[in-house]
Amino acid sequence: MNENFQTFYWSKLDNVAKLYALVSSSKATNVFRLSVKMKDMIQVDLLSEAVRAALIEMPSFSVRLRNGFFWYYFDMNLQKPRIRKEYTYPCSKMTKFTNNNYLFSITYYEKMIHLEVFHALADGAGATQFLKVIIYHYLKRLYPELATESIVIGGDHSSLPAMDEDSFLKVKSEAQSKVIPKTTVAYKITGIKKRPQELKVIHGIMSAKQVVRIAKQYEVTVSSLLCSILIYAIYEQNYKFNQDLHPIIVTVPIDLRGRFGSHTLRNFFSNVNVTITPGPDLSLDDLLKDVSNQLNEGKKPEVVNRKINDNVSAQKNMMIRFVPLGIKNMVMRHIYHEADKGVTTTLSNLGRVVLPESLAPYVEEMRMMIPVTPHQPIRCGVISCNDQFVLTFTSSLEETDIQRYFFRFLKKYGIDITISCNEEFNHEILF
Repeated sequence: MNENFQTFYWSKLDNVAKLYALVSSSKATNVFRLSVKMKDMIQVDLLSEAVRAALIEMPSFSVRLRNGFFWYYFDMNLQKPRIRKEYTYPCSKMTKFTNNNYLFSITYYEKMIHLEVFHALADGAGATQFLKVIIYHYLKRLYPELATESIVIGGDHSSLPAMDEDSFLKVKSEAQSKVIPKTTVAYKITGIKKRPQELKVIHGIMSAKQVVRIAKQYEVTVSSLLCSILIYAIYEQNYKFNQDLHPIIVTVPIDLRGRFGSHTLRNFFSNVNVTITPGPDLSLDDLLKDVSNQLNEGKKPEVVNRKINDNVSAQKNMMIRFVPLGIKNMVMRHIYHEADKGVTTTLSNLGRVVLPESLAPYVEEMRMMIPVTPHQPIRCGVISCNDQFVLTFTSSLEETDIQRYFFRFLKKYGIDITISCNEEFNHEILF
């Protein structure tokens, strides 16, 4: 991409990005983190070169967020990205000062590289591609003799416009759209709040093969297994000790690229809400069946298409399109806050990340963290790489009862788990 094109480049935000741009705040940052642990200590100069090289290959990440009269939009950011040693809590609110107006930031600590992304820029799958390209360029500079195939971005025949596409606009549905979908009120996990902006992070590191073995034993997907255990942990350690009888609702994002043939690096996912109203005789076996059925139902094409159609139609509504941006901000933040009350927690599973065989030996593991929200004080991110399956709880609460119960439950099935935390405490309390 030449400089003239970069200077005049601008782009609309995708369907989901418009919402994130409008509603993000210090309490709901919508900034998620992907981390990779390398075999050796990070060399910052080479990392900086790798990031700049990755931006040349993936210019959709080389943008800044601008505000128009009616909507936000992207234009090209020509500043040099900053690479810094980790200095604050993960998933903190991103400002124009975080990384010279970029909508992502790169930090490092010892052997770790952290990529934080504002959700308006990309979803987990798009950010994973960006991180893989950074790893490729970093290792090529660290080991010049390394012979490796390049990372294929978005498929063999994908073009830059394809990677920058708003794929939500490709989805069609015959169902009548709803401008404002109805929401319910979900159970909220209770506990002692940490100080504002602080985040307790607990990683459970285990073998992917062992986790898959348990899922196959119950004849369910890994996401169904983890979602069921999470609901059971919330019920056993929090729900049944409170008077709030609202249902436990867990949101599970699903990547839509495969089913719609999309190569976009921007947002392209849908959420499935798993709703459970626990009774006194709640069992894991019953949960597994119910959760699996709800996830399968939520992934059906007609359900996904209708949900996306509702969101796209709302933003095409003439009354909404021509409302000034300042008023949109206030109204959408209120709607988002009310919608947040309809979810207890989120379980986001990015699945297995595959690296080229020549690069894989230099990478130990990958991690994913998602930010909390006012009504979701505990959330869960999952990712695996090189048979290292890492499940990460982020929490704005002091208590670790739910996390402890969750990991103990997995341990009962013979899964070996290593615990890592960003705070000093005795890891034995999780076992």
